[in-house]
Amino acid sequence: MSNSPNKNCIGCHVTKSSEEFLNEKGDALTKYSKCRNNLKIAYLKNKLQGPIISHMNITEIVYNSLISLNNTNDFYEGENEALSMNFNIEFSTFQDFILEKDGSGLSNKENLDFEIGRCIIASISEGDGYSWVYNDKNKKKTSLLLIYYCNCRIELGKCQAKHPILDKQRDTPAFLDRYNCEGTIKIEIFSELDLIMIKYSHKMLHLQPSHVETSLEIKKFIQDNIYCSPA
Repeated sequence: MSNSPNKNCIGCHVTKSSEEFLNEKGDALTKYSKCRNNLKIAYLKNKLQGPIISHMNITEIVYNSLISLNNTNDFYEGENEALSMNFNIEFSTFQDFILEKDGSGLSNKENLDFEIGRCIIASISEGDGYSWVYNDKNKKKTSLLLIYYCNCRIELGKCQAKHPILDKQRDTPAFLDRYNCEGTIKIEIFSELDLIMIKYSHKMLHLQPSHVETSLEIKKFIQDNIYCSPA
């Protein structure tokens, strides 16, 4: 049993053990841990851009935003038209959905976070018709930011340096048209605050890429090895 003296929280005025007033570095603060978290949640929700929606409605939200635009063709493409939106998802319900669907391979939190990102991107792609590829991540103090690019972004088509020996150089044809669309999706996961923030920006609704169907064998290989560490 702890012998730590009790202390009064100046935020919610409850009395708690002094241990609950310590931060990650061991410094004593004036508000206890739960009160600090509640304040963080309130502050974050105050700054929210866009609605909090069910994960089941992601595709519908994206599609409805797309068809509301004016300067597009029958396929909702338009090089003079842009699409931007922000929306948010409750983390805990989405996590439960993913673990119930396929929890066997999610052995650690990082795998779960990336699976959350993958599912969100799949739902967005179904709504807007574009392909999005993982680009980067940024681990912050209270969140994980996952960044995805439109796979037709011009930056992704930059050619690697050719082999210095002329006879070994090969000119490989480009299979994708590239655009200066700056297509970006940012998924920020605040697991402790039970929130996922999604920011979508596509500055040019260019032609959607043609997709080549992946064989069942390749899909199975990818699924079986999706959580394997690189050799």
